[in-house]
Amino acid sequence: MLRIYLALAFILLLNTAYAERLLIVGDSLHPPFSYLNGQSAKGIYSDIVSGALEKMGEDGFAIKLVPWKRALYMVETGGAVGIFPPHYFPDQRPFLRSYSVPIMAETSTVYCNVRQLDKLGFHSRPEPTWPDDFVDLRFALSLGVLMGGDEFWGLVNLGKLDVIRVPGPDNAMQLLNLGRADCHINDRVTIQWYLKALQHQYPSFQPDYIKEIVRIEEEAGFLALSSHWPMQQADPFLRQFNETIEQMRKAGEIQDIILRNISEAKLLAR
Repeated sequence: MLRIYLALAFILLLNTAYAERLLIVGDSLHPPFSYLNGQSAKGIYSDIVSGALEKMGEDGFAIKLVPWKRALYMVETGGAVGIFPPHYFPDQRPFLRSYSVPIMAETSTVYCNVRQLDKLGFHSRPEPTWPDDFVDLRFALSLGVLMGGDEFWGLVNLGKLDVIRVPGPDNAMQLLNLGRADCHINDRVTIQWYLKALQHQYPSFQPDYIKEIVRIEEEAGFLALSSHWPMQQADPFLRQFNETIEQMRKAGEIQDIILRNISEAKLLAR
C-alpha cells in the first residue's frame, strides 16, 4: 500500500512540475532521435533541444516525450507550445505556425551486405543508379517505413524488388548480417546507431560487411511551435533558439551529441 501511495505522489509531483512550465513535446518511440528510458527523455534531438534551452537560460520549459500522434494532438490543441522533430510539412500541419532552423540533417541511405552484393557482381557497377541498379535484391524494411521514393516502390509493385517487412531496424540489420536480406533503407544515423547497439547487445554481431551504398535524399528535423502560443512570446524565443542552435552547430556540439549517442547505443526493451 505504501508503494502505491508513493507512486501516486510521484505522478502528482510530475504533473505539477509540467503544469508550472511550458511543454515542448517529442516522440517517445523514435530511437535514436527521441525515446524514453524509464521516465528520462533520451536521444539526439532530446539532447540537442535540452542543451539549447540550458544555454539560453530557459528554465520555464519542460520536455515531455509521448507517442507521436499524441504529441501532434498536444501542439494542435495548445497543450504544448512546441514539438520536435517534425519534418517541414506546413500544408499538412497548419497548427504549427513557425519552424526553427534545421536542427540536423537526416539522410536517407541504402546500406547493404557487401558480401552479398559481391556474389551478385554488384560492385562491377561504378556508380549505382537508384533504384534501377538494385533490381533483384532483397530489402529488409521496418514496418511502416515508406522511404525509397516512388520509383523504388514501383519496382516493388512490379515484383522486381523483394521487400521483407520486419519489426524494427535491429531485425533488419540482423537479417543483413546473416545474409538473409541484401539491403536496408533508413536514415544514416539510425542505421549507425542500431549497428552499434547490436554490437553492444551481441558480441558475435559483426557489422563490418554492412556498408552505405547510395544516398537517396536528405531532409531535416526542426523544432516547430504551436499556433496557440502567442507570437509576442513565441517569436523572441524562436530567434534565440535559432541563434543557439547555429552556435552549437559551429562549435561542433551537435555533431558531438550525434556521435556520443551512437557510441552509447543500446537496444530498448520491447
